[in-house]
Amino acid sequence: MRTILIIASIFYFSSLAWALEPKDPCWELVSNPHKAIAEHLEGLEPKEAGLHFFEHFASGSTSDTKFSEEIDYIKWIVLSLNSIEINEFINRKNHLKNFLELTDELGNDYLWEKMESGKLKPSLLTLQDHMSALKKLVEIKRNKNINPCPSSRINNSITAAVNSVVFNVFWNLITQEEKVIKSFAENFLDWSKEEWFQDAFFELIKTLSVYWDSKIEFVKEKFSHLEERINGPKKIKQYFKENNLLKESGEISDSISLIYNNEGFESEHTEIDRENTFQGNKLDIEGIRTGYNIYFPNELTESTALIVCVYGGSPLQEKDKDYKPGKLSLSKLALLDKGMIIADLNLPDRYALNVPQASMDEMTHTIIHKAIDNFFQTISQDPRVLISGRIGEKQNRYMNLLKEMPKYIFGGSFGGRTAVRHIQLYPGTFMGAISHDGDLEKGTRNHLWPINYLDDTQKILVMQNIDDARVKVSVSTLFNLKAKEIKSKEVQIYLTQHGNVANLSRGLGALTLKGHFEPTLQEDFNNYIQRICNFIAGIPEAEEETKKQNELLLMVEKKNYLKNRTGVLWHILKETLFHHIKDKAQRTEIGRLIDSLEAKARRLAR
Repeated sequence: MRTILIIASIFYFSSLAWALEPKDPCWELVSNPHKAIAEHLEGLEPKEAGLHFFEHFASGSTSDTKFSEEIDYIKWIVLSLNSIEINEFINRKNHLKNFLELTDELGNDYLWEKMESGKLKPSLLTLQDHMSALKKLVEIKRNKNINPCPSSRINNSITAAVNSVVFNVFWNLITQEEKVIKSFAENFLDWSKEEWFQDAFFELIKTLSVYWDSKIEFVKEKFSHLEERINGPKKIKQYFKENNLLKESGEISDSISLIYNNEGFESEHTEIDRENTFQGNKLDIEGIRTGYNIYFPNELTESTALIVCVYGGSPLQEKDKDYKPGKLSLSKLALLDKGMIIADLNLPDRYALNVPQASMDEMTHTIIHKAIDNFFQTISQDPRVLISGRIGEKQNRYMNLLKEMPKYIFGGSFGGRTAVRHIQLYPGTFMGAISHDGDLEKGTRNHLWPINYLDDTQKILVMQNIDDARVKVSVSTLFNLKAKEIKSKEVQIYLTQHGNVANLSRGLGALTLKGHFEPTLQEDFNNYIQRICNFIAGIPEAEEETKKQNELLLMVEKKNYLKNRTGVLWHILKETLFHHIKDKAQRTEIGRLIDSLEAKARRLAR
């Protein structure tokens, strides 16, 4: 039997090799068919590559091997279409058949899944490459001589198949490098006068507004201060560089001391080559591991506290994302700048959880909170047990101070939930919890959600961006309301109207994280950091701040921050693409065009 399987495998992969005649890398195809096909296409002239791609790639024996990270499908569809005459493409039976089969697999659901997982990378092509391919696709769709191939496995019509590729090509275009999409945006009104372009662009609008509507519901939010929000992080980073907290490479500077140990975690083997960095002892108590990265600022202040950070990220694919030593968010750098000490914890769910965090069982939940408490008890009783070998005099002094220092727990998203839930489970440990856009309430698995345990509530600062696309602002306002009903003065809420911008270059999945991280408007960012410091120092809200927070709470209550369904897409495309258009009149004209196309798409969908 084994011999038969080996012979069958040789025959199968040999057939792959012969399918690409001439210039076939036969033996490479046997060992790595995907890589060999990619290299084969790269080595041909564009037209010859186009012939091979459509003639052989999806046919017969190669059909089961076509989807791989090795092969850039959108690139070869674009280049192949641009290299082959339209009549030649239409009249060749295999071209059309294989094009349709490939299109079926590259449908919108496939694209969405790739974007959500972050595995779909834009093909780096010119603006003209994209536009030429779009024009040819529209010509194929409109050609009266095309009939569906009886032998094709596609259930869709040719029109639907072409439209799917149009959407893929358009999406690839608007996730290109800055100079390409800037040129596209600036020439958009000229392109829009072409009938074929109108046809193609409508497919983009239709797919986004109808088929993916539920996934981008949050684009109803108002967008404002766009340019400042995009450039804000650059200005903040520049401040950190000027004040010797951040290097030009983006790494933290040597002025920040680091003591770490993540043995048994993904980040255990992270290479670190910097001064003032010391590997400590592993923290493993009764078989429960806790990874840690403790960052000390250059100088401590009278208000210095230890802020212990726990990771969020509910999707299953994020379970292996550790806090890596030497990598800090802008908000943590800002807190270091204020003299705070930051400790990032890696918890057992990083390596043990096989479901999304929000679905974890009670035993795993108990273990991760025990891991947090193990760290707390260690640094509160004798932090020196974490020291391995010799460390600097200043770092030694800082470690000794940890024992009596005020300690707070901080988390964002699911980590915000973890921070609040922890002080409910372990009262009398941390002096308070800070939840940023925290996932504080849901309906199932009662052991997870802090809103179910408000009677155990201690000092909590609930921070929330109103435009958060991942965790609705109503989650935080409901938690605050319920806490006030039980007369809890220990729960404070702090709203910011805008969080981070969306970044389409990271795929459509980035849109679901719109507004989910710290504010990127510089003034909002500074106020956000100061609010955390005031909470830790016990400084009450100023009268002006209270007035602003009441206004934001009223806005949320009346839902004045939402847009009507009409005009949804203009706001998202302005956010991600048309901010390149500086002329207000041009942006208005583009906005009206997109609004009209969206309204048409919704009418047709009904």
